Amino acid sequence: LSEVQKLNNDDRLFLTAFYYRQIGKNDRALLTLNKLLNERPEMSKAKREKVLVLKNLQEYEQAMGLAKENYYLYSDNPYHIQAYFDCLINTYNNKPENELLHDLLDKLSKIHSEKAQSMYGRCNALYFAYVEQNYDAAIKEINRVQEDFPCDKKYALTIKFDISRIFHKLEEMENVIKLLEADGTNNNTLVICKSKLLADRGETDKAINYFLSSISFFTDESKKTFCEKLKTHI
Repeated sequence: LSEVQKLNNDDRLFLTAFYYRQIGKNDRALLTLNKLLNERPEMSKAKREKVLVLKNLQEYEQAMGLAKENYYLYSDNPYHIQAYFDCLINTYNNKPENELLHDLLDKLSKIHSEKAQSMYGRCNALYFAYVEQNYDAAIKEINRVQEDFPCDKKYALTIKFDISRIFHKLEEMENVIKLLEADGTNNNTLVICKSKLLADRGETDKAINYFLSSISFFTDESKKTFCEKLKTHI
């Protein structure tokens, strides 16, 4: 933070926001990015960063517009493809977009970098779960991703949690949480997963109280949105 003070205003604000996201202070990252985008509304890397922050805050509906814009401006960028896919899949129950999800998946599959292929596998597993309603195929795919891309294990585990939740596999959700804890996953991810598990067990009030008392660096609006989702098991 002391070093970036020497940079010009745009770079200083961007790197400050990037730093805050990296250490899990997403509310501060969002505040900084909003300030930057008010001054530089067309700054693409700031818009990309804001999508990542909103995803961390579980604000997929709010991230959707920017994720879509970023994708159509840079449609060959795997990070933009994945971000748009994530927003669509996490709002799938409200508005299924099967054809668009398939197109994004197909485009991602053709990018042959290791990182893109890891992203493709995770997205493909979610496609099997949400669109095809095929638990066995989804689990098989995410297990393959864990084996083929061990550096991305924590991301694969969070996808496995989501898949287990779709099919109401409470015991498997609990097992994944234990694996995430052993892997040193950041606290907010664990709090989100544990809150969802409590809600899916029918302990909604306990889930909300646990979330509000344990989550760190969420905006008030994000807390409210997430708690509403817990009530409706979204």
